[in-house]
Amino acid sequence: MKKFVENLLHKELSYQIHGAAIEVRKDFGPGHKEVLYQKALVEELKRKNIVFEREKSIKIYSPKDGKYIGLYRPDFIVDDKIIVETKAEKFVNRDEIKRVYDYLRNGEYELAYFINFASPKLFVKRVIFTNDRKPFLRNLLVVISLILVFFSGLQAEAARIYFEPQPTIYKVGDSFVLSLLVDTEGQSINAVDISILVPQLLKIKNISKSGSMVQLWVSEPSFYGGTINLTGGMPGGTTTSKGTIAKVTFEAAAVGEGNLAFTSDSSVLLNDGQGTKLGLQTVGGPVFQVIPKPKEVVTVSPEPKSKQTSTAVEEKIEESKDNKKPERFEILIGEDPRVFDGQKFISFFSTDKDTGIDRYEVKEGRGDYKIAQSPFLLFDQELRTVLKVRAYDVAGNYRESVYPNILKRIWWWITGLFDVL
Repeated sequence: MKKFVENLLHKELSYQIHGAAIEVRKDFGPGHKEVLYQKALVEELKRKNIVFEREKSIKIYSPKDGKYIGLYRPDFIVDDKIIVETKAEKFVNRDEIKRVYDYLRNGEYELAYFINFASPKLFVKRVIFTNDRKPFLRNLLVVISLILVFFSGLQAEAARIYFEPQPTIYKVGDSFVLSLLVDTEGQSINAVDISILVPQLLKIKNISKSGSMVQLWVSEPSFYGGTINLTGGMPGGTTTSKGTIAKVTFEAAAVGEGNLAFTSDSSVLLNDGQGTKLGLQTVGGPVFQVIPKPKEVVTVSPEPKSKQTSTAVEEKIEESKDNKKPERFEILIGEDPRVFDGQKFISFFSTDKDTGIDRYEVKEGRGDYKIAQSPFLLFDQELRTVLKVRAYDVAGNYRESVYPNILKRIWWWITGLFDVL
């Protein structure tokens, strides 16, 4: 038993997480909603000076060939070592724990904690799937090793990735091309692994490899789950101050302000035969703005000055108000082996012509509304729960869509399939 404890994976950090969960339960008991426990856990982790990230995107891979499939956003990543998922349910469903296990099985993390604060007794489940049991990680290492066979080079401290031209202001419906470039700062590099988070204000029309410095692509440039993924190598290494990695064609889809953000695990590899990661000077992407498409100017006959003044004042008052809901939208059910490891998800998208879309919130059954992004992984994989999605504009107006429709919900109630309408 003593030997088992000594070999416990991330032992000290595990004790700290368990202790933080106990403190939260002790302070708040079993009767609150999940969002409150999450906020309380945040404060407890901060109090204990434990490093963590909220809903960080982590990559999910195919177990057969190591191909990137999609993204998963756990509640917490603690010290970039342990996944923590929280719940506030009276009873724990085995499928929930199985889902966490599957995320470990198809990702790069080895340890997770599933914590249910609302059960009669605090429920803490430790879930492990070590990397030595993941063939796809070995496959990825083989590919990288084949690239690195050709590599030799210099020592380096940093590189810079950036877009050109710098995004500024676009109108809804505009299409534009941005080149993703790298400046190696005089050093030799041999590989890039870059992920870019794209806001819902933009649509991806095309990712082009034309003119790219990348000669060997580990996987084709892709866009899944709101993220552009670019992974490839340059056998023999290269030094450049303005090397093109890829060109992306975007379309401005909705009004608002956003940015193209590089994920924290994006990296450029040094040409040293060891695959050493270089520090990246660029930690975030450029900010841009999407404005409404100008209305067509209609020429009318002159009106009396007094009437013109009155009309101008009325129009100004009208423009200053936004009491219109966002556009109607549908909740679409999806199931794709490339997204969320083949599990069912929903997708949704709305626009707002006045102030723009601010956020989306999703509610499953009797749960709470949670801020969410499309696509959204469903907790109920049986699709027997009513789903509600709200699209909020900047002015606070919202449009709500419900799945399924009222007839199907009545049928569920009649047949007793579920008790949530």
